[in-house]
Amino acid sequence: MSWEQVDGKGPRWVGDNLPNLPKELQYAQDLPPKVTDTHVFFFGYDRPEPECCLQQWYPSPFSADEKQFHTAEQYMMYHKALLMGDTEVADRIAATDTPAKAKQLGREVRNFQQKIWDDNCDRVVEEGNYAKFEQNEQLKTVLLGTGQRALVETSPNDRLWGIGFNSEDAEGNEDKWGQNKLGKALERARERLRKDKSNFMEDPVGVDALRRVLPEHRVL
Repeated sequence: MSWEQVDGKGPRWVGDNLPNLPKELQYAQDLPPKVTDTHVFFFGYDRPEPECCLQQWYPSPFSADEKQFHTAEQYMMYHKALLMGDTEVADRIAATDTPAKAKQLGREVRNFQQKIWDDNCDRVVEEGNYAKFEQNEQLKTVLLGTGQRALVETSPNDRLWGIGFNSEDAEGNEDKWGQNKLGKALERARERLRKDKSNFMEDPVGVDALRRVLPEHRVL
């Protein structure tokens, strides 16, 4: 995988040559995740806070369907191509080494049919995240440690997978939130992991577990 751990920060993908992000998107990316009694607001993946692992681009190797994936984003784009019968692009996505490259190829899937994707995308993202967290013990601890909190992707320019607000503006605008499909898929994956007896936690709300996992992060 083409990523490095930056001291004092989180993981950073190398070699993507990403264009400069719009100002509001870069601002949201730089904001730390926010944990309250009822919600976990997250967006950027390359910060040091553990709950950044909820993001699709967070480096988290796992295997599924006899394939190796570097991120949940790669898994998502790979299965998007398979659903449309484009095995050539699916194989190219499987060979990528960064989520940005996987995402770009996902835009090149041939014979794309919106209804097929709409009918299957929630399941695909849930399955990818279940595999990601089930196979990475440290990340699983973080996800289960969120307890029953709502998981909210605070992308200011995505009202489908996120809510269309950054973490500073999310509270108080709940009636204007987007669909938050990623957050809901993560909650379903979390519930499946919780039902596994080996992952039973005595603290069902998850506050104590979250404090243990995030010792320097203030739980409001």
